Amino acid sequence: MPWKSIIWVINANETLEFETPAGVQLERVPAGRKIDQMLLCGEIDAAIMPHPPSSLIANRGGVRRLFRDGRAAEETYYQKNGYWPVMHLVAIRQDVANEHPWLPRALFNAFDEAKRKALWHYEDPNWSMLAWGRHYLEEETAQMGGDSWPYGVARNRSNLERFMTYSQEQGLTKRSLGMEELFHASVLDT
Repeated sequence: MPWKSIIWVINANETLEFETPAGVQLERVPAGRKIDQMLLCGEIDAAIMPHPPSSLIANRGGVRRLFRDGRAAEETYYQKNGYWPVMHLVAIRQDVANEHPWLPRALFNAFDEAKRKALWHYEDPNWSMLAWGRHYLEEETAQMGGDSWPYGVARNRSNLERFMTYSQEQGLTKRSLGMEELFHASVLDT
């Protein structure tokens, strides 16, 4: 189904305003209603949410994942592309980066160190409530070559370029921006 033929029902307006592309239909969830209840009542056909509410998790008979074997679909995507889709970016206002040019790299280094420390906890089975947490970590590390969530611009260039292509295609940006336009020079090599 072409994405422009979908009526997109949203909970809230985007933080940054954008012009809705021609042919795209956006509707707000009616006051007092919630997406999960609309899905369960059959008022909408599907929902995209990173954290499904308990009402959907508990109602397996009324709803299901788009892909019956989500893990297999995700593994196929990763094997085909070599990365997961962009999840999060940290933004710094340009005037702040100009005034403190050391800040973007220092912030990157701080997040990278925090990630290293967090990963150390996964290596210790005493830090997880998952009975086979250590086994999952070893399996994922072997399957994905060590780092399934790489940080940095250089390590994510093809992922970020695809993200920019989608942003332009979906009318969120007027053109696809280059990495040098999006990121401070001090982090381009990360």
